[in-house]
Amino acid sequence: MKIKTILSSVCLILIAFLCVGCSEGLKVDNFISAYNSLNEAITINKTVSYTVGNETLYNQKIISRSSIDGKVVVSFYEYDKRFNEISIDNTSKYKITTSQKYYYDNQIGEVVSDEIVWRAGLLEELTNEWGSSTVATFDQNYLSDIVIDEEAKTLTANIKQEYYDDIIQEEVTDLTLSIQIDNDNRLKLITYSYVCDNINFNITFDVSFEAVEIDIE
Repeated sequence: MKIKTILSSVCLILIAFLCVGCSEGLKVDNFISAYNSLNEAITINKTVSYTVGNETLYNQKIISRSSIDGKVVVSFYEYDKRFNEISIDNTSKYKITTSQKYYYDNQIGEVVSDEIVWRAGLLEELTNEWGSSTVATFDQNYLSDIVIDEEAKTLTANIKQEYYDDIIQEEVTDLTLSIQIDNDNRLKLITYSYVCDNINFNITFDVSFEAVEIDIE
């Protein structure tokens, strides 16, 4: 009886060990599925940054969607920092421009002197300004040299050269990708890194699926 009990206990321990040993961790599919949910995000912060000499310049676009009285409302903010082409006394080294626009009820509202000026317009005006410098969806075929960090919940990989034109609509080299997900396997951050005209670029998509309020008063 004791031998049977001991054997039974050993078997249970082995079964438990095998179950733990076979438990599935993060897979490429988890990251691909999360990436392809980008368009479902409530807020997307897209930043294109690059370094010229020791100076970091960038363009930032933030788009958020919500609803008012059952109708879609979208907020679009843009911040652009680049070198000022005009070089005279008392001229800033940088040219910085900002823009805040909204879409609601077939109207486009633009902030002018701290007030929103409305006119007839379509949502496509804002989405066109958003741009499409990266592919909307892709699968594992785009990737090579995949590394998954379970603790940081990140996937890093190279993009195969035959897919460069599908992702970045310009001549680039050394295109890499990083995807980070949260504890619920939802998309958190996408980062593209590449070289164009001997300048290093980074495109980041910082996303949130949390509800937001947009004030258009």
